[in-house]
Amino acid sequence: MDITSKSIVLGTSLFFLVNGLFALNNKKYKMAVNYTSAVHAIGSTLMSLIYVSSNKFNLLNSSTLALLGFNIKSFSSGYFIHDSVVTCYTLNGLSRIIFLYHHLGALLMINSNINFPVYDILFWAELSNLPYYVVYYHLHQPHPNKEKIILWKNIQKYLYSIIRIPIFGYYMYNQFYYNNNNNMLYNCMLAPVYFLGCGWTLKMFIEN
Repeated sequence: MDITSKSIVLGTSLFFLVNGLFALNNKKYKMAVNYTSAVHAIGSTLMSLIYVSSNKFNLLNSSTLALLGFNIKSFSSGYFIHDSVVTCYTLNGLSRIIFLYHHLGALLMINSNINFPVYDILFWAELSNLPYYVVYYHLHQPHPNKEKIILWKNIQKYLYSIIRIPIFGYYMYNQFYYNNNNNMLYNCMLAPVYFLGCGWTLKMFIEN
């Protein structure tokens, strides 16, 4: 089931609403953005897990599964559009370009009709992002707890590296060598996203 312009508008509006509610209760706007991103990561991880599990073990009928997939795509598309707008206002220079490129690649993947395990990728991608939001939260407390920061940074570093390099590497290998049917533009868009993940992994190991 393909998502519609109406569902994308609703998804985007949802995240502007969520971000606005968090902003009302936080003096630091970037903390509100962090909470909003965490809402997406948790929601996308759980819904994608349900979809992948249900599809594999036939837990849902086809119409219910299709509706769930429709909602996941609308939910995540809305988030990436919302966060692209936020990125334009909160980041500058190379960081802005990288985030916008990543979000464009994510939107392309989510809304493409080619044979690609979208829900598997969403599950792993957002699962790998979850510790980041906890790290950010602890780093920006009035009195940061160093032990908790170290703990969550280690969880983030190892979880992210395991998912983003070997697991995503497996999916990229399959995409390039077993599913390369006139999808060169698609491959050229997603390959740099994979290597961005590798670069971010290297950065975390160097800095921590």
